[in-house]
Amino acid sequence: MGAQFQLLNSRLKTKGQITLATNIKDYKDEALDHLQKLWGYHVLSDRSLPSDFKARTAFEKKYQEQGQKLYELIVKKSGDTPKTWFPLVFEK
Repeated sequence: MGAQFQLLNSRLKTKGQITLATNIKDYKDEALDHLQKLWGYHVLSDRSLPSDFKARTAFEKKYQEQGQKLYELIVKKSGDTPKTWFPLVFEK
């Protein structure tokens, strides 16, 4: 989990939600670990999407058509979430 998640965390208001969908279970698990343990997000949903779910994005449709398993993680930012855990550095 890199700077893109830290930037998202810095912009998301308390009680705001993040929905992450991926076809890579290890990525979903790493995101869950960071969002929950490092930043204190509350997990609202952590699941494999059923094969007959209605795709919401072109990404989901593409991998659904290929028969790949998709994972969904929905988390909510708590009030005690640290604003940053490492310095943000962006190239110009």
